[in-house]
Amino acid sequence: MNFDELLKRLEIPSEFHEAMSAYAAESVATLPQGPIEFLDPATVRLHHEYARLSDELQEPLVGLATRIDGDPLLRLLCWHLHQCIFLYDAPIDKWPECIPCLGDDSGLLFMLCVLAMIPAMQETHEAMKIPPTISRDTCLQIRAFNEAYKIRYDGLPGTPVSKLMWLRQHPRGKIFRVGRFEFRLIHQPAKVQCWRHDETGETLLFMPPGLLFDADGFVAPTGSGQARWQSTLDEDDSTICGTVASPLGMAMSAVTTIEKSVWRRVLGPEDYVLDLHIPEGGGMTPAVVAESLRAVFKFFDTCFPDVRPLAVQCRSWIFNTQLETHLAGSNLASFMREVYLFPVMSSGDDGLLFIFCRDYDDWTLAPRETRLQRALLDLYCGGTPLRCGGMVFLREDLGRFGEQVYRGSLL
Repeated sequence: MNFDELLKRLEIPSEFHEAMSAYAAESVATLPQGPIEFLDPATVRLHHEYARLSDELQEPLVGLATRIDGDPLLRLLCWHLHQCIFLYDAPIDKWPECIPCLGDDSGLLFMLCVLAMIPAMQETHEAMKIPPTISRDTCLQIRAFNEAYKIRYDGLPGTPVSKLMWLRQHPRGKIFRVGRFEFRLIHQPAKVQCWRHDETGETLLFMPPGLLFDADGFVAPTGSGQARWQSTLDEDDSTICGTVASPLGMAMSAVTTIEKSVWRRVLGPEDYVLDLHIPEGGGMTPAVVAESLRAVFKFFDTCFPDVRPLAVQCRSWIFNTQLETHLAGSNLASFMREVYLFPVMSSGDDGLLFIFCRDYDDWTLAPRETRLQRALLDLYCGGTPLRCGGMVFLREDLGRFGEQVYRGSLL
């Protein structure tokens, strides 16, 4: 069957045809003549249980799988989606959220294909000698994304199209959940440098050169006209001189110079770090955070012994410095005090989609059920742009988590 004809018969809007047609010829050629294993009811139930999805999801998933397997059009579409997510580097984030003939079950189509990653992920993890408990915990993200989907679509279950790019990394052995958080082993993306004084233990974080900052030391949005100064960084055999960030999260306009004879570099711009992702859900108590950080270094040391990550690093709305004040006493504020914060580029509405899972024409109508929702809305609706923030927590400070070890620097 011509794939363009399939899209027309399924009444897919034409603006999605180009993205959905990527690698279509390959999918048509590889479509199984016999049963598609991941659509078998027993397999669906097995995947449902492994991912620890809610009981009420099992029969809708089985029912949709049976419907798809009996419909040649949906069967090819489902196979193609599965291949695009996990085999090809296809633009799956540009697929439509709604498949007209599936209606309210559209989100379950994406969930079925995401669940189908489990055998491939298990095979990859087994070859990498990843503990089975880590493999299964990594699949908890499917459940978390379903909760976000339900908020966005008034209780309907499913997997958001926008999350497929993230989930495709799981069977490739790129992301692992250890405790409360997910982690990736990567070269640090922020390109910051951390230096520590040999005697006092003070830590300084140098920003990369060429960044534009506003009057308050936050990265100026492109084209905003808010830029007031630019970061610098110069290094020779004996000194390093440049722009440092306060551990409170803003860059300092005064240039700082340190002597290498009494300072040592503990994180360089090309070093490996554990890139931290914070899945949906609460429960980030200091004890839970500390345990996750301790466990993740042990995990990577065991499973990736040839690479030694020197820090945990993250860029997220979670580390918006505004929230430390507006959510004083919260788990989130406690976490922020334990890490070295630094400024990153922001959009002005950072965190809204993550927390509210949808857009609002009038944000004053958004729910204000939690303290976090109220804090974000008070800021945003009051005319204050919301920010992202970056953070670093050094490996060598694991034993001192809870002591706010960076808060003595530049304060």
